[in-house]
Amino acid sequence: HLLGGLDKPTAGKVMVDGENIYDLSLSELCVYRRRHFGFVFQFFNLVPILTVEENIMLPVLMDGKKPDRNHLERLIDALGLEDKRHTLPSKLSGGQQQR
Repeated sequence: HLLGGLDKPTAGKVMVDGENIYDLSLSELCVYRRRHFGFVFQFFNLVPILTVEENIMLPVLMDGKKPDRNHLERLIDALGLEDKRHTLPSKLSGGQQQR
């Protein structure tokens, strides 16, 4: 949780590439998390009104980048969600949501 910027240390610093990540502004910390970490939470943090495909592309779009459709296809195939790409999270099983 410390390295991912989710919890603040009670003492000391968390240095990444020579920078204390807790000196970052909240918006900078959000960008740091989005670019460097993926989290697997106990409860799935999927956007309920977005499809599987849209949830996968969301971090890339939030970073102002153009999604790589080939990479997206490989991810969906690797996750075994080819037939669920246009499905909302509420229609997925727990295992499918976790993937």
